[in-house]
Amino acid sequence: YQKIGNFEIRRYPDGTMIQSYIIYQYDLKDFNDEKSFNWAQAFIDTPIVIPFITTEVNDAHDCGVNILTKSNHATVFYREYEHGHPDQGNVRIQFYAIGRWK
Repeated sequence: YQKIGNFEIRRYPDGTMIQSYIIYQYDLKDFNDEKSFNWAQAFIDTPIVIPFITTEVNDAHDCGVNILTKSNHATVFYREYEHGHPDQGNVRIQFYAIGRWK
């Protein structure tokens, strides 16, 4: 186990690696802008990436993160989106990845 900033890395003897990354921000924004980040440690191949979003809004709405197919073993490319509510308040975006480190 290793923690580097907002990244947590778990490497297992069988070669499996799980990484998580958390972003805290106010509202989902810049829908036309592509965003990206690099994993703290690159995977051997493109990992499975699962995003989760937590917001302050307590009514009917939809929001999320679209992971783009050009994401690779080292970098995640994504876009944020929301429908039904113009202000999501405080947001926590969590990315989880499962892949190989050896």
